[in-house]
Amino acid sequence: MGEDDYRERIERRLQPFLQRMELEAQDRERKLVEADPKKHSTTTIMAGKSNYLRWPAKRIVDDEQERVSEVHFCYSTGRNIAGYFLAWREVVELKGGVGKRDRWVAFKKRRVARDWAERARDIHNEKIS
Repeated sequence: MGEDDYRERIERRLQPFLQRMELEAQDRERKLVEADPKKHSTTTIMAGKSNYLRWPAKRIVDDEQERVSEVHFCYSTGRNIAGYFLAWREVVELKGGVGKRDRWVAFKKRRVARDWAERARDIHNEKIS
């Protein structure tokens, strides 16, 4: 019985509680969105399928910290529960695979979200060049 086995057993026991907490948080957010959809337009809870498309951009190279990050500008193909299409930036470090999503924006039309992602990618690539 190694340390990994002990961690796995703890994780299996905690999983139902963590899932319940996540569902309760989503229920609270749903109620807030229903009350004021415009205010909560960038909610990440999707109404149906949560598919998205990515526009890859040039990598960010940080020589000082020896980090290389892949950058994508993304947009959702389905609406969130507030009725908006989302667009955002996704940065993933190649070492360790740690990623973050930021620059969230919401649009009523999918085409506009797609155009934002494409323009943001082009602007990013110009800055990196």
